[in-house]
Amino acid sequence: MIKTNLNRLFATTLVSSLIIFSSLSPTNAATTKLTDKDILSALLKNADVLLKDATHCNIGAVDKNDHTIGDYLSGFWAQHTNKDGKNWIDINTSETAQGYTFATIKLYRHEKGVDLGHGISFFIDKNKKIKRDSFSCIG
Repeated sequence: MIKTNLNRLFATTLVSSLIIFSSLSPTNAATTKLTDKDILSALLKNADVLLKDATHCNIGAVDKNDHTIGDYLSGFWAQHTNKDGKNWIDINTSETAQGYTFATIKLYRHEKGVDLGHGISFFIDKNKKIKRDSFSCIG
């Protein structure tokens, strides 16, 4: 009976140690890095944020009727439908000391030798939740 209890204790300790060790391993940490798709998906879920509540967004809209982050970005995406130039999306991220990822998304258009870029930046947590009061327009 003592041997059985010791075996159970050993097995429980081993399993617990493996669980703790696996949560600290670099492999597990790497899987929590947000992907470009994660960043874009979170942005789309916040398309309803009002431009008036975002930094530097009050004069950057394509159309005077643009009121939300979604309107703002849609206007720039619509400009990219012209097939005369080259278009791309640039996503950059950096980790903050507060545990957030600072994300910058810029939409670029290269036409007639000129690169034009407009975009948005924000803070997003590891659970893919954007700090809704952190939006800033870039243009």
